[in-house]
Amino acid sequence: KNEVIESQNKNWDEVAKSLTLEIPNNKTVWYQKHMAQHNLENFDLSWTKNLSNCFLIRDPKEVIYSFIQKFELKSAKQLGFLQQMELFNLIKNRDNTDPIVIDSKDILIDPKGVLSKFCNKIGIPFFEEMLNWPTGPRKTDGVWGKHWYKNVEGSTGFNSYNPKEIELPSKYQSIYKDCLMVYNEIYSCRII
Repeated sequence: KNEVIESQNKNWDEVAKSLTLEIPNNKTVWYQKHMAQHNLENFDLSWTKNLSNCFLIRDPKEVIYSFIQKFELKSAKQLGFLQQMELFNLIKNRDNTDPIVIDSKDILIDPKGVLSKFCNKIGIPFFEEMLNWPTGPRKTDGVWGKHWYKNVEGSTGFNSYNPKEIELPSKYQSIYKDCLMVYNEIYSCRII
């Protein structure tokens, strides 16, 4: 945690401004992955108006199960579902349209179909090369990559979807229910 914090700019306004400047490295598309749980209350999110916002969602049961393998879970806010709903509603109300939503299960079931629809929605061409990548870390992974991206670094494409039978301990049921309400509402707007 400290390594990640120390590696990043801690001034929220400067970070937001840097995310809406010119696209780096002479690229035409700049994919930015933001984690909703990192949004703090009362921070100005107007900078998101300048982006094509997309919500990548995942079944909260799977999220909770993964999270508790590494961390102690005490609150739904740790997972970002509640903050994601706030951001979803902000963008929906501000832009008068449903934001783009992709469920992780859908992209594993039909990578080409989902990516094609996504590209069409944001106005960029789809290329078959988007379905494969070389193994190993990427310089854009950040210092957290070594802690979180082991499976991605070992892959060369999308894995097949394999449903898991997950039985969450009873102490997480209220968190799961809170997250499931948010997930279901956002899920209803997915592009598939």
